[in-house]
Amino acid sequence: MAAARKPPVKRVNGVPPNKRTGGPSGRNRVSGRPAFGPDAKRTVCYAALLAVLLFAAWYSLSHINAPSNLDDDTAYMQYGLALAHGTFMENANPTLILRSLMIAPIGVIYALFGFSQFTSALWSILCFLGSILLAFFIGKLLYGEYVGVVSALLLSFMPTVSVLATTVDEMVPFVFVSSLSMLCLILGMKTGKAKFYFCSGLAAFASFLVSPLGAITALLVLVYLAFNLLKKKEPSRSAMAFTVLGLACGVLLAAGFNVYSHASPLIEFTSTYSFYSSENVAALVILDPIYYLSNMFPLNLQASASPGPQVLYYYLLIPAAFYLVIRERKKSGVLLYWFAFALSYLAIGPMHLSFNPFMYYTIPELWRYLDSVAMPLVLIVAAGIVGIAGDAYSLLGRPLFAAVALVSIALVGYVLSQSFASTIWLYNASMAGLSGDRQVAAYLSTLPFSANIYLPSSSPYVFTFIQLSNMSRTDNITLIVSPPNCTSVPKRAYVYLPYEWYNSSATGQPAQRYCGWDPAMYLENYGTVYYTGST
Repeated sequence: MAAARKPPVKRVNGVPPNKRTGGPSGRNRVSGRPAFGPDAKRTVCYAALLAVLLFAAWYSLSHINAPSNLDDDTAYMQYGLALAHGTFMENANPTLILRSLMIAPIGVIYALFGFSQFTSALWSILCFLGSILLAFFIGKLLYGEYVGVVSALLLSFMPTVSVLATTVDEMVPFVFVSSLSMLCLILGMKTGKAKFYFCSGLAAFASFLVSPLGAITALLVLVYLAFNLLKKKEPSRSAMAFTVLGLACGVLLAAGFNVYSHASPLIEFTSTYSFYSSENVAALVILDPIYYLSNMFPLNLQASASPGPQVLYYYLLIPAAFYLVIRERKKSGVLLYWFAFALSYLAIGPMHLSFNPFMYYTIPELWRYLDSVAMPLVLIVAAGIVGIAGDAYSLLGRPLFAAVALVSIALVGYVLSQSFASTIWLYNASMAGLSGDRQVAAYLSTLPFSANIYLPSSSPYVFTFIQLSNMSRTDNITLIVSPPNCTSVPKRAYVYLPYEWYNSSATGQPAQRYCGWDPAMYLENYGTVYYTGST
């Protein structure tokens, strides 16, 4: 007897139905229910991604803020400039020499394109655009194109990420490299290919060379793999072995570079260890363990150390995470773990750990360190928004879904508009904070090249702004650590003294003659440039 013939498969826009939902395949709770085929959906999503990248590029190129007063910008610029000229800064700050993947890319960019504000911020800008792409691909890999696009959009507007993307700060490169490690880990879990685990381990160590917070990434990957291994799930022991191999290769590559540059394979670790040990820091230093949590969910937005509107991201995190735990636990486990682990490490993890002498120094309380959770944050929020919208379509039908979609779009639009306003406010505040240094540098840059200039080493911004104006102008500049002796400065010289050096009473009155020198330029409550005279 001939077998019964199966009825033909009904297709929607050329797409076979999904067995679970009855709708077109690829339409699940999180990816939503498009009214068009997969090719059109893909085209729209990639067009939206391109628009997000163009917006991020426009903002970055039109709001360059290098150097800024938000971090160690001038140090990175000076170390990178020295590297571009073949000097490896043997006497670099012990807490910054660790960050060779911040200094080396900046030095290479200087060597190729010269020294300017644009080239100073270029590494951060490229990492910002790369992080947006990673947000899209991680979201697409776990849930689909819709989540990828929304994740990229949220990250491009996130105040603490976007404002630092135009500076010389290590947090945006850290977000990029650590997210690259997690993308490789997820690819390894999905494909089982050893090369992805190896790359995950290598990128995890690379993040440590961007910032000491890279310890978060390395432990994050290893603990996640070990946990799954103990539960006898994928990955296998070989996956753990290849991840560790990637970490080991990173250590060997860094050690080889250190032997070449400093003749010391572990200088990053030994110099940092010596710095903390010599500082006589208490053996156990634990700062406020709820500092970051209280800044994520402040009772008063104005009291938050992090930019106010950004906390809207964290409030959206609560319903999004709750939804994913209920509806998409299997897919979302890695993201929820990523966010929880990174936040826990920020709260109680060590910035420095040593045993002889014993020292446990927790991470400093800096709002920009919350960028460590920026990537899992935007992915969780995006997955929650798209997933809830998809369920609303299934439960309410097209008419009511339109109302839900409009509310969702309005909510996201409000968050993005407030976030962008916060980003611009931060940018303007940072620019205003260095306006005095810019004015002093502009005045000194107009002086003849033969004029001797004395600048305080504690105010590196004036020196850096003069370099950006004209590198040759720095040939006759001398850095001083305290107010100079009147007889030690030659005639026809210019001496810049910051306000606190000559007026501790903070009266705000114009500076009087110093050592018999006349003020050549005065900025109220800021500083004075003195001319030592010609006779």
